[in-house]
This record gives sequence, structure tokens and C-alpha cells, in this order.
Amino acid sequence: MIIKIHKTSAISSNTGSSSNLIEYLEKENRDKDILEHEYFFNNHKDSINAVTAERMLDGNKGRLGKDETKFYMMTVNPSEKEIRHIQGDQDKLKSYVNDLMDKYADNFNREYKDGTKLSGKDIMYFAKVEHERTYKFGDKRFAKELRYNTAIRKEIVKHSGDKQKVRELEKQYIRNPEGTPILEGAKKDGNNLHVHIVVSRYDYQQKFKLSPLANQRGGKGILDGKEHSKGFNRDNFVATGEALFDKKFGYSREIRDSYNYRLNYGMIIGATNPKSLAKMIAKRAILESIKDKSLQKATGVALGHPKYLPKKVVNEIEKKAVKAILQSFEKGAYTNPVTAGINITKKVISQVGKQISRAASI
Repeated sequence: MIIKIHKTSAISSNTGSSSNLIEYLEKENRDKDILEHEYFFNNHKDSINAVTAERMLDGNKGRLGKDETKFYMMTVNPSEKEIRHIQGDQDKLKSYVNDLMDKYADNFNREYKDGTKLSGKDIMYFAKVEHERTYKFGDKRFAKELRYNTAIRKEIVKHSGDKQKVRELEKQYIRNPEGTPILEGAKKDGNNLHVHIVVSRYDYQQKFKLSPLANQRGGKGILDGKEHSKGFNRDNFVATGEALFDKKFGYSREIRDSYNYRLNYGMIIGATNPKSLAKMIAKRAILESIKDKSLQKATGVALGHPKYLPKKVVNEIEKKAVKAILQSFEKGAYTNPVTAGINITKKVISQVGKQISRAASI
């Protein structure tokens, strides 16, 4: 099960209207008779048209500023084994998604003034089942095939006037089991049942601004005179979502297919080479910190563009982080060493930032 919260979208800016994204999610309906259309759904209603979904999302922006995020997109991608287990029943998948949104709400740890806990029914979202997937650049699983086939396609274009040459080149394509060349935009083989979810930043009552991309975890804040936890634990959300599927459908998941295994695959390396594991964790944390600009802010350098970050600074952070991670591994075991190592690296980033500030007399 791959449950993904998308940070950005090439389809639509999430600071404005949801119209472009909703229109994109109608793509599988375009060549179908209206009686065969797939509608949006949530835990209030099963058949919601695109116009209603867009109107409700765009009308739920409350006090959000012009440049603030108004909505997020998530995808729920069951594996072929999971799809077979539920016999490709999309009603079962819909039911699972509605239950999953309860887990989504739980991760925010919020309560209304009357003590009622935030639940999935309080979250404004519109989900849609899709049946097709296409190959895209950036798909690590097919990166080699896409590069090779793209080169072949360029040769075909170059020799488009030579039919014999074109036929010879077409035979060189790497194809999927259905015989389709693995090229960007081509349909993937197999059962590709999955769900897109567009979720509003605000709850229905517009009491809470909810961001599943908030990185702060374990912190506390005050809202309506009550203390609440800040941030959203994405690892926990995905892991509990996976466990929900297993329990709901009696699915026996192999360890290698679990999210925690994928998250901590580096532990296998670390068993024989702890330094390799520490380096991998440090590099991942540095990359995350560059993406969310926390590294640039901490060091006060290269705020214009990440590529201008001084290599000396990045190397110093990595060196100190690896040392600190290895020391922490020696002191005790972690149920999630990757997460622990990432948090250690982020502390190192903060410390290095303070040192740079002092050296520059900031």
C-alpha cells in the first residue's frame, strides 16, 4: 500500500481554485457515456459531481490569505496483491478510504470547544477512484526502461522517412507484459485501481487550519484556550493506514511489503555497516531540509536558491550529523532509527546555523 501526500502538483496550484485539479481528475470520464461516469465520494455522500466538489472546496477557504494553501492532494495506491485480495471491488476500496480519513483526522490531535474529537466526518474531502495509470519520468521503478525507450523514440523520429529502419527500431523497445512500450504517457499494464483525494485545508466548521505537510511533531500549541499537539506525523499516518487495510480485510501482510520495512530498509545496511546507514540518513535529512528551506533559514546563507548553498557548509553538516547518529546508535536501540537519525541531523543543522551566525556576528 502506497499512501502519498503530494507536496506539489504540476496540475494545479493549491493556493488558488481547485478547478484545474478537479478537471484533471475527470480525465477518465471524458470518453465515457454519462451513465458510466465515476463520481467523487466522501463519508457523507457517494455520488458527488465535479461542479459540487469544486464549489465546496473553493468556498471553504475561510480566512486564508491569497498565497496560503487552500487544499492538498493525496493518493491511495493498493498493490496488485492487495487489489486481488479485495477482488478488485472498488466499493471496498471506497469504504477503506473513508475509514482512512478518520486516521487522517486522528493525526492532528484536535478537539472542538465542546470536547468532541476531530473525525473524518469533519474533514472536507472529495475522493475519486481511478483505474488507469501512465508511465511518468521520475518513476524510479521504470527509470532505466524510460531512458532507454526515450532514446529509441528519438531515433525513430530522426529516421521517420525510412519505414524499414523505423520497424527495426520499434522492435528494440522494452515493453510491458501487455506488449506496450514503456514510454512516458503510455498506459501501465495490470490492474491499476487507485484513489485520488482532494482535501480542504479547513475542516467543515472552519475552526482548524489543517496541514498534513506540517513537519513539527511533539510540540504543543494553544487554540481556543486548549492545549493541542502541533504538526502531522506522516509516517504514523501511513503505517496506521496500512494496518487499517490489513485489519479491515483480513489481509496477511509480508514484512517486506510493510511501510516500516520500506522506511527502515537502511537497517539492513546498518547491520553490517552502521556508517553507511548514518550517511544515508544524514543525506536524506539534509535533502528534506533544503526542500522545506529550513537549512537555508538555519544557516542564513543562499536563501535565493538551494543550489547556491556552500558545499563546505553542507559537508560540515553531514560530517557532524553522521558522527552524532553513530554515537546515538551506540547508546541504545531505536524502533525507528531512520526517524531518530533525521531528527538528530536537523538538530545539527540548527547548531551549525548558530555557529555561522556567531561567526558572522549576526
